[in-house]
Amino acid sequence: MRKPKVIDGCKVAFDRMTAQGLDVRNVSLRKDGAFLVSWNRPPTEAERALANSLLPGALHDA
Repeated sequence: MRKPKVIDGCKVAFDRMTAQGLDVRNVSLRKDGAFLVSWNRPPTEAERALANSLLPGALHDA
């Protein structure tokens, strides 16, 4: 079984979000191709809206 490839897009997305001051723990890529944003604490509506503008179509965990 092969190891999954490291996706550079996740690192770029994480860097963009943290540069905007968002308290993001991790950005990963799901098997269906959607990005999943993991937060250190539950995001406010404003933080979630900013994250959606930086990474459209991303899913969020609570």
